Amino acid sequence: MQEQLWATGAALLIGPLSQRLDGEDRILRTHLIAAQLGGLMNALWLTPDRLIRAADQDEVVRNYGRAIQRLLDGTAVSEPSPA
Repeated sequence: MQEQLWATGAALLIGPLSQRLDGEDRILRTHLIAAQLGGLMNALWLTPDRLIRAADQDEVVRNYGRAIQRLLDGTAVSEPSPA
């Protein structure tokens, strides 16, 4: 089942999206976007997080959307950790 889920995600999201992004790290960013969306779906339906489900939908979209948009744009650049 795990392989089938992976194949479906790759065919429907990862493959098409990675072709639309630019940059050397586009494949990694695409996988991170898929992971974020999967995490949100998990928190909403599979193992519901009461706080997220009760939160204002616009606020969830605004916050989650920013994080995904940074990956789409390629602006979520890792910076070195402070020493």
